[in-house]
Amino acid sequence: MWLFALAGGIACSACSLLTSLDGLSDGAVGGATSDARGDQSTTGSGDARSDATSGDAAKALDAGGDSVTDANDDAGPNLHPNGTFESGTCDPFGGYQGTVDVVTTAHTGIGACRACALPQTTDFFTADDNRATGPGVVGATYHVEAWVRADPTRPPPVDVRLYLRNAVDTNGMFVDHGSNYSPVVTLDATWKRLETTYTFTQPGDLNVFVGADTAPNACFLFDDVVLQRVN
Repeated sequence: MWLFALAGGIACSACSLLTSLDGLSDGAVGGATSDARGDQSTTGSGDARSDATSGDAAKALDAGGDSVTDANDDAGPNLHPNGTFESGTCDPFGGYQGTVDVVTTAHTGIGACRACALPQTTDFFTADDNRATGPGVVGATYHVEAWVRADPTRPPPVDVRLYLRNAVDTNGMFVDHGSNYSPVVTLDATWKRLETTYTFTQPGDLNVFVGADTAPNACFLFDDVVLQRVN
C-alpha cells in the first residue's frame, strides 16, 4: 500500500485525510495542483483486459454526447463530464505534483491526455478530476475505468493505479471519506484498462484520479474515463 502525502503536508496511511482547500487545483491543466491523494480501503477488482467481449466494443454516451467505451452494459451512462478528451482539453483533470496536457496518441478518437511528474517530484504524481462529477448518492455503487499506456517520448512511471473516492469539504478542510483503487499495471506501448468500484456510505463528492509512482522525467497517457452508477 502506498503512503500518500497531501498538498497540506500531512502524511497518512489507512486513515482519514485532511488538508486545507487552499492551493488545490481549480481544474486547469499545465501544472495545476490537484486535490492530492488518498490511501484507504482495499484493492479493487480491475484488470487490463479488452473492452470488447465479442470483438465489437460496447459503447455508451457520456454527459456531453461523446461515444466512449462502456465496460458495464447494464450500468447507466457515463457520468464524467469530459472522459474522452475529444474537445481539445483535459479539463477538469489537473496535475498534483505534475502537469496534464492534451496529446493525439489516443485509445479511441483523436484526443487523450498526458500526465508528467514535475522535475522535483521524487515520490508520486497524479492526474485528478477535482471532484468534477459532484455528489455521489449514499448507498450507490459506482464503477470507474480508464485506459493508460506509456508516453512514446518519455520514460514511464514505476506503476499506475486508478482511484475512486468520496471527497468532502468540511468547514474549509478537505476530508477523504474512503476510496478504492485498481491493481497497479506496468506500462508499455499498449493501452491497458484500469477499473475499480466504490460504494458511498456517507455524503460526499465523487473524485476520480490516476496516480503513479514516479521515475525521472516520467509521464503516462490516459484516455476514455468512464464513471457509471451500477446500482
